[in-house]
Amino acid sequence: MVAHNFMKKSHIVHDCHPENLLKVLDPTDEARDSNSFALCVSPVYNNFQDWLMVIEWFEIHKLIGSNEITIYNLSASPHTNKVLEFYAQSSDFQVNVVPWKFPPKLQSNVWCQRAALNDCLYRMGMKHSHVAITDLDEILVPRGYETWKDLIQGIDKPHRGAYLFQHAYFRRNHTSSEDPYLITQQSLWRTSEVTPPGKIRCKSMYKASKAVKIDLHFPYELIAGSEEYILPPAEGMLHHYRQEPMETFRKHPERFTFIEDEFMKKHEHALKERVNKVKLHIGL
Repeated sequence: MVAHNFMKKSHIVHDCHPENLLKVLDPTDEARDSNSFALCVSPVYNNFQDWLMVIEWFEIHKLIGSNEITIYNLSASPHTNKVLEFYAQSSDFQVNVVPWKFPPKLQSNVWCQRAALNDCLYRMGMKHSHVAITDLDEILVPRGYETWKDLIQGIDKPHRGAYLFQHAYFRRNHTSSEDPYLITQQSLWRTSEVTPPGKIRCKSMYKASKAVKIDLHFPYELIAGSEEYILPPAEGMLHHYRQEPMETFRKHPERFTFIEDEFMKKHEHALKERVNKVKLHIGL
């Protein structure tokens, strides 16, 4: 009777279908580049339709020094998927589009962002020396340097494991008739100071060899002896081009002063040329 019950239970387990599958990557044949930069982008969702924004974001990150981009696709419009497919198949630059499906009961935060970004940290961390984490409406901008590589070479210390870019909110401008409409070139008004100062709402770049677990904004865990470094705005800043103001800005506008900031205009010519070239190639 005991043997019969055991066989019955074993049969049930054997026929059980998993709700999801996790591909385990073998990194043993990968060699980490000693000075390269990967960008990890949070999942796109809700039938994301702003395909032009995707082109702009990929191209601006190529200009400031990203060597590879990984983006998680939960739900995107046909046009956006066409753009993602173009970049994924391009031989000029490495873009990885990861279909992002997960059982609903595992959604401990919005769209399982933490799982996606930690997945990306380990995907990219075996190939690149640094891994940057952002949403699609954010850019870690080197303000005192031309590129991410220049920035890290200028501020790096052996014990630093995470570089935290403080938050500046840029009001999205919808009044321009310029074609193509580029958010970074038309949305030029931002909070006069990083808001709030410090770690809250920052986004981070990690030294891959020192990051163990990461949160949406800053590290959960670095290897022993490693430290966070909060960049002063003169060195680097998180440009957040949010479509709608966050609650604090909406409820208490009197607390904030906005100034015109044309820092990103230096990329205008190159960015427009790149974006138009991609649009023409895709036929959108």
